[in-house]
Amino acid sequence: MKSQLVAILLLNAIVGCSTVNLGVDAYNTGQYDKAAYYWNDKAIAGDPAAQNNLGLLWENGLDSTPKNLNQAAEWYLRAAKQNLPVAMVNLARVQYALGYGDAAVSWLHLAARWGYSDAVTELRRRNLNVPQSDLLAAQQTQDAADAEALGALIGLAIMGAVVTDNPEVLNSPALLPSMTPSPSTSTEGLVMCPDGTYVMGRCNQCSDGSYVGGTGCRMAPTGDFVRDTGTMPQMAPDGTYVPGGSAVIMCPDGSFVSGKYCRLAPDGTYVGSN
Repeated sequence: MKSQLVAILLLNAIVGCSTVNLGVDAYNTGQYDKAAYYWNDKAIAGDPAAQNNLGLLWENGLDSTPKNLNQAAEWYLRAAKQNLPVAMVNLARVQYALGYGDAAVSWLHLAARWGYSDAVTELRRRNLNVPQSDLLAAQQTQDAADAEALGALIGLAIMGAVVTDNPEVLNSPALLPSMTPSPSTSTEGLVMCPDGTYVMGRCNQCSDGSYVGGTGCRMAPTGDFVRDTGTMPQMAPDGTYVPGGSAVIMCPDGSFVSGKYCRLAPDGTYVGSN
């Protein structure tokens, strides 16, 4: 179970001792309530390592933290959505236990695409397809490009040239070009629902008050609703769920939809269409 914990490796001693690491030390000596003390505030503030580690406490019911798989899944999900592969594998394990096998496989596939060996091992153990580590490769390519760009900027600065302050130069996302389709500027078929969101076709209100297109709602493992296509919702690379049955594509703003095209709505959001 210790391998499922996440500790922060500090490269600069001036930063001091991380509270996440203090929690890991407490956990490893069986002081689970003390570990929770160190992790709670960090997890609420959005730290993915702390979120993952709290999930372990809830999953196993340690000390005063009661066993609650749904609560564990919630914390794992928060960390997994921040691209933490160990949290993706932990979430998959809990989702299997809760009966969400398809969602669990999706998270294992995503972790494997980040090159996480535990995900690859689990997929093979279940005789499931193991995807290529394309996301890891894309990130490594982007890191190399960033390093090269940084070196060029430093060289320009030494030479007295103007250095751009455009953050996109050094912080452009590692995107796969094939996942970015040309957006459609046509608004044909788009309708605005009572809550201000745009959908294709007609507005259908779900039980949580949200609206989706089509004639029915289908709940995803996250509790959100998507358009019911007769198949299970599918997970996009960012951890969100989109309607099943069509290709998952990435729109220019980084969001994911299902369909052939990203259709730009009047409010600046994108809606998938075929």
